[in-house]
Amino acid sequence: MRIVDCKVRIPQFAIHNLKNMLQKTKHPGGSASRLYGKSMCAVLLLVILSAVTYLNTLSNAFVFDDVYVISGNYFIRDWKNFWGLFTHRYFAASGELSYRPVVTLSYFIDYSLWRLNPLGYHLANVALHTLNAALLFFFVRRMAGNTPVACLSSAFFVCHPVLSEAVNAVSYREDLLAATFFITALMLYVRTQSLNKFYLYPLSLLSYLLALFSKEMAVTLPLLIVLFDCIILRGGSQGDAGEGCFRANAATGSGRSFTNRIVRLYPGYVLVTAFYLIVRFWWLHNPAESGVSYPQGDHWFNFLVMLKVAASYLRLLFFPVHLNADYLVPAVSSAWDAPCILSLLLIVSVGVIACRLFFHARLLFFSVVWFFVALMPVLNVVPIGNIMAERYLYIPVIGMCIMGGCLVTALRLSSSFTHILFYPLTAVILLGFAWQGASRSGDWKDEFTLWSETIVREPASYKAHSSLGILLINKGFEQEGMAELQKSLSLNPSYPDAHNNMGTLYEQKGMYTDAVKEYARALSINQTMPEAHYNLGNVYLKMNRYDKAAAEYRLYLSGKGDHPAVYYNLGVACMKLGMLDESVMAFQKSLQNNPGNADCHNNLGVIYARKGQPDAAISAFREALQYNAAHPDALRNLAAMAKAP
Repeated sequence: MRIVDCKVRIPQFAIHNLKNMLQKTKHPGGSASRLYGKSMCAVLLLVILSAVTYLNTLSNAFVFDDVYVISGNYFIRDWKNFWGLFTHRYFAASGELSYRPVVTLSYFIDYSLWRLNPLGYHLANVALHTLNAALLFFFVRRMAGNTPVACLSSAFFVCHPVLSEAVNAVSYREDLLAATFFITALMLYVRTQSLNKFYLYPLSLLSYLLALFSKEMAVTLPLLIVLFDCIILRGGSQGDAGEGCFRANAATGSGRSFTNRIVRLYPGYVLVTAFYLIVRFWWLHNPAESGVSYPQGDHWFNFLVMLKVAASYLRLLFFPVHLNADYLVPAVSSAWDAPCILSLLLIVSVGVIACRLFFHARLLFFSVVWFFVALMPVLNVVPIGNIMAERYLYIPVIGMCIMGGCLVTALRLSSSFTHILFYPLTAVILLGFAWQGASRSGDWKDEFTLWSETIVREPASYKAHSSLGILLINKGFEQEGMAELQKSLSLNPSYPDAHNNMGTLYEQKGMYTDAVKEYARALSINQTMPEAHYNLGNVYLKMNRYDKAAAEYRLYLSGKGDHPAVYYNLGVACMKLGMLDESVMAFQKSLQNNPGNADCHNNLGVIYARKGQPDAAISAFREALQYNAAHPDALRNLAAMAKAP
């Protein structure tokens, strides 16, 4: 790009090459069989790139939030809980903060197939990511009418390192599924118009609905459809179709005017969006989402912070290095801070270039628009808990991948030199992305590796220090673990997880009074923190303060939902308090999700014996022995029942 008279101008040779490239016919190979062969080769390339990038993912353990939604989640282990997906019980039992039933349903299926073997869950994530790349290929080929552009765009997508977080963390499958249905809905919409097959329209609406119930980011689809029609279809059908870079798909807009599309097609997407918003914010709204506020409690400072975040996202797209599981965005004190000014200049520059592209290469302009529109839901317009994360880029990055595919492919048409340069440049980019993505997948090997690498990249990450601290404590390295927890609290004294983890350390050392204080501090910061209620209940149980223990377990269950360990401990506390009926109910609920708990069956037998129900007691003791034939208490109790008159 050269600057003349303070106006941004795009080199004419680049415009000419892009026009020539994007004005090819929809079937550049000529025959349908040749096109089919090219498509299969492209899909095979995507599968290979995906395997090279994410093969080492399959040996990874459950990490990050996986413990809440999978390994420690009993809700997905029984299909009897299926209908809980459509009730308020969902938030307490699923481990999700937002309403994403499609994602949780996929975990039901995974558990049915793999139980708690991480390999199957990771394999599903990699398969979904590869499927998304294939869908992107077919969508871009139909939109651009150019197989090389479609192939390269989807290849960039399948191995881009910034997407590794969404693929490696099973609990972030929401981004993968949302993208699957998002691309499908958009592709079906385009085919509805280009092929005059109106029966595809309801399928597009259904895909959009499934995308919304996978993740909220899909709500931008209607806006992208409008922009697609305005920028691509209307631009392609105008007399300057060549300058719109969309002559290939000019026929797509034929047979149905823009006004006709507004009347016939748009209302469906509006109705689906309205239905989702009613469900999301009224019928099945999670009150726990309401506690998030803007940075420094001010809209203006929020705008400045998100300006820096958007600029950081652009950097990660073009220079995906120093990727991290926890990004800390420093607070902004003034709009005149150097990072704010640089961020603003970067975004304005991208905007100016995009405006020039509108007149010369509308497909590239649409690609830039895609990125920023798809990014809007995570720019903290509605406050979110985590204001920056790599996984948020999963759908927005599609726009930049399309742009990259167009620009790199254009090298083939410039000159004999750039035609030769195209192949090594493409290989270097793809292999570099694949290597970086594979290296990043290694960081997600297990919790210890993930948080250790996070601290190396972001030493001020209080989340990483706290998580690493509790891991060290559980491995028996108490001094090192305490040092990490103290470091976390020094960075953020109001981080409840660090107080909760510190309480766990004191509890393991038998310092119950100190443990109670730390759990209480965690709850004073976050009153709905279920783990702190559970841990506090356990300490009270060890201190023989059964009434307080039972109260904490009830608070956990009221906010988190069914959990067999919590119900078991509640049963023990009630049993000690002489509340036999409530104890029986708690033990029975515990057995619903964990029927193999021999201790639970034995305790039920003891209660039945106290209540004068010998037959029920004997049956319960025998159940305990069925799961643990050497259970000493069950053997002794059963023998005592046999001697009883």
